[in-house]
Amino acid sequence: MRIERSDKRVRVEVEGVTVAESAAPWVLFESGLPPRYYVPKEDVRFELLEPSGTSTHCPLKGDAMYWSVRTGEDVRRDLVWAYPNPIPEAKEIADSVAFYDEKVDVYVDDVLQERPTTKFS
Repeated sequence: MRIERSDKRVRVEVEGVTVAESAAPWVLFESGLPPRYYVPKEDVRFELLEPSGTSTHCPLKGDAMYWSVRTGEDVRRDLVWAYPNPIPEAKEIADSVAFYDEKVDVYVDDVLQERPTTKFS
């Protein structure tokens, strides 16, 4: 696993609604998965998120908590996660959230990225 600061502008949309936009994301590289952008919490529209109660554990990052995204009447479950207290090797992402790129629209420098195909698709 490798975590780097990115100078790319990242925008995340769900059903055409911007949920996050940042000029200072982290990018996390993990073997077997596509690079993930972690967006600082201050760049996320938390009024669109609902805590889902889901939690998972990753030996490389720690314990994650999840949110669902509400756009109008539709709720898309567990699209967003964070590691509020990551292990020391992942401390950079402590105040950031990530999205399932497989299920949302991610724009990098205003270019829509192709949705990756993974076990989370």
